[in-house]
Amino acid sequence: MRDRQRAVPAGPADRPPGGPAAEPHGADGAAARHAGGAALTNLRAGVLVLSIATVAVYLAFGGPLPFSHQYTVDAVVQSANELHGGSPVRIAGVNVGKVTKVMHGPGATAIVEMAIDDAGRPIQRDATLKIRPRLFLEGNFYVDLKPGSPSAPEIGDGGTIPLAQTATPVQLDQLLSALNHDTRDSLRTLVEQAGGALSHGGAEAIDASFGPAVPAYKGTAVLAESARGTQPGDLRGTIADTERIVRALNDKRDQLASLISAFNVTAGAL
Repeated sequence: MRDRQRAVPAGPADRPPGGPAAEPHGADGAAARHAGGAALTNLRAGVLVLSIATVAVYLAFGGPLPFSHQYTVDAVVQSANELHGGSPVRIAGVNVGKVTKVMHGPGATAIVEMAIDDAGRPIQRDATLKIRPRLFLEGNFYVDLKPGSPSAPEIGDGGTIPLAQTATPVQLDQLLSALNHDTRDSLRTLVEQAGGALSHGGAEAIDASFGPAVPAYKGTAVLAESARGTQPGDLRGTIADTERIVRALNDKRDQLASLISAFNVTAGAL
């Protein structure tokens, strides 16, 4: 019985794993491992590119470098509705920083926090600041900063330019609110009538008048140049003499009225 069992050959199902029959499975595993490694490499590359792009966009839009400290100056202004984070700060038309934050100030004022580059320093204690509109194609507003006199001490980091040394532009609604009701109605009527005149051929007529008016402009320029005189101060002296003549006529206005009446009678008799 034991001999018969030893004589039974092992079938294919009884063969241990491995050998030539297992080679296809090993090739498939290597291919799978290679594909998985390639996918992981592509994922890492994508994450790296996305991280670099995020940092580039952050820096391009004015974000500060991580772990770096910037020199900041605050300014108290009457209104900062025109400014927002990222608005440029300029000295003599050159960008030297940007607005980092706009906050509510004491009363009805606002506080503008600005980060100033090294090229814009030093900022003295007598520095002045104005909020101005940018060029037409730029849009929005910017901070026009005058750094002050060299003899004044520098504003420390985080210092403040007081309200008395800042100015904001007057908006159209503020200008209109200063007018009374009748004046606003008259102004609205004037604008409507002017718009109607320009829309019915007025604009074309004005444009056509520029060509023939060129000689008149030249004559006006010659007259203005002549009015300046030949020596420095001639025009100033002429204005002063005219003022004295007008003042004298005003002092003798009763006699002047009698003279004009008498001249009228004489001219009528002739």
